[in-house]
Amino acid sequence: MERNEFAQFLGKLKNANDNGQDIDAFVKQYEHRNVYFYNDGCIKKILANEKNLMLTTDLVNAALGLIGSDRIANPKLVNPFIPGELGYHSVLF
Repeated sequence: MERNEFAQFLGKLKNANDNGQDIDAFVKQYEHRNVYFYNDGCIKKILANEKNLMLTTDLVNAALGLIGSDRIANPKLVNPFIPGELGYHSVLF
């Protein structure tokens, strides 16, 4: 699903919800379509979840090209937001 297709999907989903339609049935139509991965909600649902920690670890290791003893083994998910630092959005390096 490309960005514009994902935007159309979200619009149709909102309309279905506003009209009281069965949301699960609506979403089921799209279950075999690719998700627009760069949507923040998708990233959080897929990667920032303790259930998917191994998936997240594998993805990060692959993206960084880490192999052998350099691989990340036991990561910990934390919220990077620190109130009062660098304004509303904090950046960690």
